[in-house]
Amino acid sequence: MILVLSFLVVAAFSLSILIRQEQSLKSVPMVEKKDGVIEMKKALVDGAPVFPIFPDSAIHKSYKKTVDEKMEFLVIYEVDEEVPVIVSWYNKNAAVSGWTVVQNSDFPDAKDEQILLLRNNKYNLTLVVKDNETDGKTLISTEFLPL
Repeated sequence: MILVLSFLVVAAFSLSILIRQEQSLKSVPMVEKKDGVIEMKKALVDGAPVFPIFPDSAIHKSYKKTVDEKMEFLVIYEVDEEVPVIVSWYNKNAAVSGWTVVQNSDFPDAKDEQILLLRNNKYNLTLVVKDNETDGKTLISTEFLPL
């Protein structure tokens, strides 16, 4: 369990870096990589897991990576709301669709970024809620890794 949590924390850190870099990323429908195929869209990619969507948020980008017939997903939303409000909403609403909060934010009062780790019967989910300092919107990043 500790190993899984450690892995998820590292994944969350990587996601945080990805969110910072993704602003310069161009939308590419399919990219063949040596370790799999990545599909990127400005809409929800096909097959993305069901997860509660914060009210009034819009899909910024979504990715699907297929490696050895396993699919990983990353969906990034943006919304005009404060980080603590969004995290509180997810803490209250994640269980409705079968998700369990495995680890809550280490800094629940942080206004710039918070990370939650969740799980259902198919995926580990790293939820990163980050203030996008360039345009005042908040990015909600959901990375789904198969169990």
